[in-house]
Amino acid sequence: MRNIFLFVPKTGRRTRLARRVWRTAVLHLLPLLLTAVSSASARDQPRAFGLGESYARTARFSAEASGASAARVKLAHVGWSKRVPGRASPRKAQREPLAKSLKRMPGAVPGKALARPAAPNCGVRGKPSCPRPLSGPTPQHCPPGTTGRWPMCRAIAENPEKCPPGSMGRWPKCRTIGQDCPRGGRCPGPERSVTLNPERPAGGPPTPAYLASLPRHGERNLGAEITPLPRQVLVLIASSQPSTLEDELARAHRLQRLEGQILTLIDGRMQVYRIPDRRSVETVVSALSRDPRVRLAQNNRRYLRQGETRETPTVLQYALAKIAAPAAHEMALGRGVVVAVIDSEVDAAHPDLKGVVGLSYDAVGPAKHVSDGHGTAVAGIVSGRGTVRGVAPQSRVLAVRAFYATGTGKQVETSSSVLLRAIEWSVTNGANILNMSFVGSRDPAVHLVLRAAHERGVVLIAAAGNGGSKAPPAYPAAYPEVVAVTAVDQTDRRYVHANRGSYIAVSAPGVDILAPTNGGSHAFLSGTSAAAHVSGVVALLLERNPRLGPRGVLKSLTEQAVDLGPPGRDEDFGAGRVDAFASLRAIDAFSPRSGSQ
Repeated sequence: MRNIFLFVPKTGRRTRLARRVWRTAVLHLLPLLLTAVSSASARDQPRAFGLGESYARTARFSAEASGASAARVKLAHVGWSKRVPGRASPRKAQREPLAKSLKRMPGAVPGKALARPAAPNCGVRGKPSCPRPLSGPTPQHCPPGTTGRWPMCRAIAENPEKCPPGSMGRWPKCRTIGQDCPRGGRCPGPERSVTLNPERPAGGPPTPAYLASLPRHGERNLGAEITPLPRQVLVLIASSQPSTLEDELARAHRLQRLEGQILTLIDGRMQVYRIPDRRSVETVVSALSRDPRVRLAQNNRRYLRQGETRETPTVLQYALAKIAAPAAHEMALGRGVVVAVIDSEVDAAHPDLKGVVGLSYDAVGPAKHVSDGHGTAVAGIVSGRGTVRGVAPQSRVLAVRAFYATGTGKQVETSSSVLLRAIEWSVTNGANILNMSFVGSRDPAVHLVLRAAHERGVVLIAAAGNGGSKAPPAYPAAYPEVVAVTAVDQTDRRYVHANRGSYIAVSAPGVDILAPTNGGSHAFLSGTSAAAHVSGVVALLLERNPRLGPRGVLKSLTEQAVDLGPPGRDEDFGAGRVDAFASLRAIDAFSPRSGSQ
């Protein structure tokens, strides 16, 4: 008998369910039938190692036992038949496991390992699969030293496609782990931040190649109008009012309490409410303002600080020489003066800030974390002691985190309530100077607290804003108690995005300023945030004359400034670029009390 026929009833006219029943019956009963017919031949063969291969082996030995020289198996199922070896229909092979296993059935001799001769180009897409043994142990996995899926194993190339031990990164851009790329940490790439150039000696001056590799952070306000936080109301209450007043106001005006703070500067309390219904903020503020127990009611304002990164040409540090800081350091270094940097988080572990940060305070809370390096840059401009040397290197910094981001890539911002906490903490902890490198809209609550700090002798320094020449006045810089600072470049030209206005007091270098950033790195900062230079100059003045006072400081800065632009004070540069050395010499002629009156 040369042919073995496996008859399966045709079910062309039956329903789909019936065809499935027949197919299942054939697949389960056929092995038993073939095993019974060929039991004598299969008795001494090794154990089967796969269900489909068991079908093929049993049918093959049945053919050999019957004297078949070239076994041919016909499968009559749903009106089709195929020869083996041969190429079955791919669609049928996927539908019928039995046909697939029979198609792969090799020629064999009973009692020996079954194997099929290798076909040309086996394993190539569209060609038959490569042979594998049908008896004995089957690897099922590629052996060591190879990769891929059995049986199509490939030798592993010498290129590991992974960075070798002692380095970090993604192949082939591996970076050696060293002092500036600690093990277990993240070694930043040059597109985000720049680590210290290994060619520059530790603590030495920066090389031109290192300066050329640094990014530049240019600040610019994206919109002239800054909208307040939605559906939030801020209320100020006198401290003489009962402690239950906040709850009474919430019940009377159908509000939800969010956060509160005691403000000793104004002898009162702050409470932030949320409007749970569809009433407008203006309606609720109007109703609260009519309550005689409420000192002040307003919406919770928003303050922004934005930036972008661009390529930077090689430039040298020029800011200190521009404001005559080297000569001023012969007279004062800022000893005993405390500068509160109200900004984003300050990296106190930066080599340039070693021993600079005295106390730290988080006015936001851990739920809203952002560390963009701006606070670190401002602190370094004021009191840096490494690669970046600050204007007042012996002053002490209070690192006050007040800015946060609502998500990755979101706007860095803060609110009136957070600023009230930050200012209160700073003044309470002995700040002589408040550096505020941010902008917002007019805010009666913040103005009230800043006025109280000014009356206590705290000098208030703020950025004039980066909204452009047509932008409205930026606050808190536009308050009369605050010294507003604009930015100029190395050639004394006004920063292209800086605000203009009569509220601007003085100018300071603010374009391509080398400053520290998070992770021990550096960057070039451009914008009116470089008002930190003036904060450093004020620290020098207060060391020389601690009783100078805010009015004496403003007089010294404006009268000794280097006039820029048209003669006299103007809306672009104010009184002109600050001169630290000239201001220090001038205050020696003041009476210790004359400037504070």
